[in-house]
Amino acid sequence: MKKITILLFILFGINAQAQEKATKQEENAKKFIEYITNAKTSKAWKLFDQKNNPDVTKEKFSEVVKMLSKDFQDFDKYDLILTGKKFIQGKTLDMYTFQAVSTKKRIITDIQIDVLFFEGSHLIAGFQPKQKIRQTRASTSKAAEIEVEKGFEANIENKKYRIIGINIVPFKGKQGLLVIQIDYNLPDEVDDKKIRKEAVKFAKYLKENNYIPKAKKIAEENGLSLKPELGVSFFHTQKKVGYNVMLEPNEFN
Repeated sequence: MKKITILLFILFGINAQAQEKATKQEENAKKFIEYITNAKTSKAWKLFDQKNNPDVTKEKFSEVVKMLSKDFQDFDKYDLILTGKKFIQGKTLDMYTFQAVSTKKRIITDIQIDVLFFEGSHLIAGFQPKQKIRQTRASTSKAAEIEVEKGFEANIENKKYRIIGINIVPFKGKQGLLVIQIDYNLPDEVDDKKIRKEAVKFAKYLKENNYIPKAKKIAEENGLSLKPELGVSFFHTQKKVGYNVMLEPNEFN
């Protein structure tokens, strides 16, 4: 299968002002994927947050849409598998992750698509296909998470947790973020201050159990430098919702 083209258009200097419900975001995310994968450029362009992405011209957008429509020609179904938050350069975005499915062909490659919105907006801020590769680290692409540790059960502060995995998430500039993902019973309304406080103990677990030097070595083997921050990803497996936190070194040292 051809290598998936990566697209992520986000401008961080301006916050979207529109206040729409999550249902409207989900509806538009599904429409946007349909338009993108079927090369309906004009319709996709109308749903794209042009105001907050002034550097993206319609011509440039159209070129990317054409490439992506070819990459996704074997897929005909997109299932919403995760909703949550994504933190990039200090900005919070609403994230909807879809699983690409082919009902006509047997495709082993695991392809997911993140559709991003500025908080409260109903226009698409970013669109990022990602290919999760499960082979050797040497074959992992820039867009794929690099495995540091498979899932296991951990005792942290006298409580048992199911760790879904510990991975390095590639960033721009050949950098990687060490992230621990936990099976966690998230409340319907997440308090950012409380969840950040909860995230600290998992970041300290990474540090105290020498995952940082281990991840640094793996990152270097993959041509990356390890970022000083740590990521903690909470995922409610039953509700299929998640919440991501990035901690600065002074928060867990």
